[in-house]
Amino acid sequence: MKKGSLSIEYLAIIVLVLIALIVLLLFATTIGDRIVEGIKHFFQNIVGRR
Repeated sequence: MKKGSLSIEYLAIIVLVLIALIVLLLFATTIGDRIVEGIKHFFQNIVGRR
């Protein structure tokens, strides 16, 4: 393998990881709020039953 092709592969992997992280952050902001609400609702149900 040439060093040039290897660095291009690493750059491609880094770019894909960055895109994946950005997508995860975008989804985390919307879904994260729903998950937090779900967890709060879940704990309220547990506390309410006692």
